[in-house]
Amino acid sequence: MIYTDYTNSIRRESDKASIPKDPANRDYQEALKSGTINPASAVDPIPVKRAAFVASIQRLLDSAAQARGYDDISTAVTYADESAVLKFQTEGRAFRAWRSLVWAAAYQVLDDVLSGRRTEPTIESLLKELPQVQLP
Repeated sequence: MIYTDYTNSIRRESDKASIPKDPANRDYQEALKSGTINPASAVDPIPVKRAAFVASIQRLLDSAAQARGYDDISTAVTYADESAVLKFQTEGRAFRAWRSLVWAAAYQVLDDVLSGRRTEPTIESLLKELPQVQLP
């Protein structure tokens, strides 16, 4: 059996059962004997939660571009190398730089959470701490 260690309990990965850290609990005793209790930090974050964060960040990027009349952030950044219309090129460059800064900051937060340097933020608080777009 494989278990994951949390503050007040362990989780049996086969059925996701939460087992209290109680020496009188037979399931807990069994887990201690097995020797396969992994620290929670070694377990990959729940994919659904990660997907929710990614989707929220993507919506933030897309909605900012849409507010300027672009279909989404991907469309906006295609104008970065377009020299025919200076306004679109300037906005495209600004959106491209902002997109990179946002994802770099988001992945830094993920690294900090996984390493224990910080607690996991809510989606709302993460979006507030990400860099703001600077448009001309």
